[in-house]
Amino acid sequence: MIYSFFLKTYSISRNKQIENICVIDNIHGLMTYIFYMPTSIDSTVFIVSDGVPEKVCKKLKYYVKVPSFKNHNKALAILMRVAMFFCCHIAVWLFFKKNNYKYVGHDHLFFSSPFLINGFILIEDGLANYVKNSERKNSLYNTTRQLFGYQPCFGYDKRIKKIILTGLDITPLELQDKAEIINIASNWCNMGQSIRNMVYDIFNYEYVNLSDSVVILTQPLSENQIISEDKKIKIYKDIVNKYINEVDGVNIVFKPHPREQTNYKNYFDCEVLPNETPFQIILLNSTPKVIATLFSSVAYGIEGIRVDMFGTSHLEEVAEKVGIYYGNVCL
Repeated sequence: MIYSFFLKTYSISRNKQIENICVIDNIHGLMTYIFYMPTSIDSTVFIVSDGVPEKVCKKLKYYVKVPSFKNHNKALAILMRVAMFFCCHIAVWLFFKKNNYKYVGHDHLFFSSPFLINGFILIEDGLANYVKNSERKNSLYNTTRQLFGYQPCFGYDKRIKKIILTGLDITPLELQDKAEIINIASNWCNMGQSIRNMVYDIFNYEYVNLSDSVVILTQPLSENQIISEDKKIKIYKDIVNKYINEVDGVNIVFKPHPREQTNYKNYFDCEVLPNETPFQIILLNSTPKVIATLFSSVAYGIEGIRVDMFGTSHLEEVAEKVGIYYGNVCL
């Protein structure tokens, strides 16, 4: 694995077409990067975690996968992460730093630090970018970073010159001087058709008419070991029943989180949108009647559509693990 990592990074670094290094953890971050730098897709090396599905990675011209080792026991996973951390440091110093690339992406991953070169541009990860540092829970990773002299994650490091956000919430005051808000719809209008087609292909987009639909944005509650699969399905059954009782003949559509493995067709009479297609891209071409979710960050900042946020305040077991999110509707 380490040998293949060095072989791939060395081979890519010799390509004169490369101009950018993007360190990314998830579909949302990848989408945000593409909408920020749409003409740079084919001149970027994407250093990705396994939060980006393999079928999406294979659509990128240049990518290097850094596994999280989640399927290993805890001690071995830590050792493997430390090894990959140093491999990334070596790759940057030997192969990348001499080429004067632009460095972009996420700063909170276990392999992010080697890429935090002066002038780093931070890409939005989700709602975590809008939490004030004073209100953030200190993880073991964050604490270890600070022991070695690094600043807190999500934009506070002095080497980060700019933070690209999509306006999901209010930007923390201490980061506003660095923040640049991009508008997904406006940037889409400014893209050429060839780039739009590339975006469709990367994210496996296919048009679906959602005009008479309730779209339920689900979350990886069982995959993240927050609750069991059965309990997760029970929550979504209660949500579906609310709309079935409210509107005759309502069309229920599920939009699973990219990391989810649940097949909702096994439990519901419904359409299921592809995991890997960002819902923001789907919304560019079709508008549902209602968007429903527990606390998906995708639903924040949406205007002109009814958004039912159920929150977690009524779900004690979920709230204990992820915190309390207050909704605007009740079951």
